[in-house]
Amino acid sequence: MHIKNRLKSRHVLILLLFASLLVYTIADFKTSHNIVGRIAADRSVVHFALLLILSILCAYYIYTCIFIKIHALSISRFYRFKYYSNITIWLWSIAIWVMFVNIVRDSISWISLVHLGLCFLWILTYHFFKTYLLRFPESMHLIKYFILIMFIFYSFASFYALFSLSSLYYRITQVNVAYNVLVFLPWLALLQNQKLKLSTFTIVFFVVSSSMKRGAILVFPLMIITHLFTSSLMHRKFLKNFFKTLLLFILFIITLYLANMLTDGFLMDRFSKEQISTGSGRAYLYEVSLETILNRSLFDFLIGTGSGSSIEHLGTGVHNEWLEFLYSFGLAGAVLYAAFILSLAHQLYHLIASSSFYAPSYAMALVFMFVVGMYGGIYFVHSTFYLISFYATVDALVCIDISNQSIVNANCSKFTRMVTSK
Repeated sequence: MHIKNRLKSRHVLILLLFASLLVYTIADFKTSHNIVGRIAADRSVVHFALLLILSILCAYYIYTCIFIKIHALSISRFYRFKYYSNITIWLWSIAIWVMFVNIVRDSISWISLVHLGLCFLWILTYHFFKTYLLRFPESMHLIKYFILIMFIFYSFASFYALFSLSSLYYRITQVNVAYNVLVFLPWLALLQNQKLKLSTFTIVFFVVSSSMKRGAILVFPLMIITHLFTSSLMHRKFLKNFFKTLLLFILFIITLYLANMLTDGFLMDRFSKEQISTGSGRAYLYEVSLETILNRSLFDFLIGTGSGSSIEHLGTGVHNEWLEFLYSFGLAGAVLYAAFILSLAHQLYHLIASSSFYAPSYAMALVFMFVVGMYGGIYFVHSTFYLISFYATVDALVCIDISNQSIVNANCSKFTRMVTSK
């Protein structure tokens, strides 16, 4: 009984964090324009929940840095296994640069505060999930349950949005919540229960197929193909995974064909030459933003014009994360963002090289982040929380695996010495 109570008290903080995230998600669901179609709704509960989440993560960060001596940039006592991650360094670099540019540009606005808040949220999130799991490996089952709950919630939200928005506007609508569901796919790929994994993948399949979002429809099969290709690369099962990919592709095409029939050709119209060439106005945004960037002075080109400057000039964001960083935070900001993506790719390389179980899932997350960032926002989007926490969780799990293997090897060596001495 004493041990059970001790385990429960250990996990009060993570349970409080999950409860706050759930409150945020429900409040966001009730007031979101993308789900229920409400415009100018009172989102004070959403903002309060975000503040509570930041407060919990910040309190944990300060506690671990001061009292447990886990340093912000290098969790040294866990790197004795020769597994080093520099992701935190680039998260800090981006946050400091965003703050610097906004101070120089005197860009103190709601958007700049949101950008700064999200930059520091990613730092705190990465720190929390990595160090908490390293300190309490048994908490992984809590994380899995929470991820499944949130996945089910967003899947329900996606189908609810599909019917509620169609009823509200009396037409077929595009469901942006599909991206909130897709972001869980790398997490779901970690499930070892094959029936549960297949069930969750099937739900994602139908969410994406019914969303009418071109980007989601393209990135979903890319993530699946990446998972199978990475697995083939590690285990040399190219033929088997080729047939799997072919079968999934055929099923996906059939489902899209049926969705197109049910919508009287609306889905295929979204993929018409005219629609793709304009990209819902993206081609114009890219042209204007590039022209503006190239006509800047050297100083403006290097540091950018601050958070929200693209919205002021274009009336909306650039809808390309690379161009957004280049526009708002200059060449230096774009380089820092590229360094962050490369650090993730570096981690993936080591996972593949060591034939890690986590490599295919990690590859899926990286493909999602890179591809979606080519036609939309990713770094300053709330759902990126689940990507950052995923990267941190995988890093922690790899460290734990290496630690356990080191203990096994040490015990084997000890046993061998004992046997040979006799």
